[in-house]
Amino acid sequence: MNLKEPLPSTTLNGHQSIETLNNHTPIDVLRETTNIDNPNYDQFTYQFVIQSISSSFCFCFSFRLFFERDQILENIQEILRTFDNDVCLLYYLKIIKTLRAKETDLRCVTFYEELMLMKEFERTENDLENKVAEAQKRFDAEQIKVQTKTDDSFIQSKFCCVFRSMNFKEKSMEKRKILIV
Repeated sequence: MNLKEPLPSTTLNGHQSIETLNNHTPIDVLRETTNIDNPNYDQFTYQFVIQSISSSFCFCFSFRLFFERDQILENIQEILRTFDNDVCLLYYLKIIKTLRAKETDLRCVTFYEELMLMKEFERTENDLENKVAEAQKRFDAEQIKVQTKTDDSFIQSKFCCVFRSMNFKEKSMEKRKILIV
């Protein structure tokens, strides 16, 4: 309470009129009531004014404390809201990071399985290449044998043809000889 503001009308006692104190501030009333030479001096009025001022101060002080308490509670509520929002954000980020970690683990497992499949395919391919190479060698060997046989057959057939033709010529010469003789 400001001591320079006029006192409310409820602070007056029955001895003084409303008009006499209505325009006085608490300090003026205190001066008047403490002045013993003042004809209006009354011990009861003095105590009443002191109690009134002290209760006004207590009320103002308690009001101020309530106001400060409310401000502190509002600040705490705001800090709690901010904290809760930060916790929610951190929880969301944790979920995202956990999902990404699991996705990465699954990709690593998939890559490892693909590597194992590639190694198996490489082994199979190498085995098939070896079988193809062996089959090609066998085929080439068979081709050589067939070619050799064919060459031998050709030679034999040529030889046979030549031999037959020689035989035929001989026989025809013999026939001619017989016919001549």
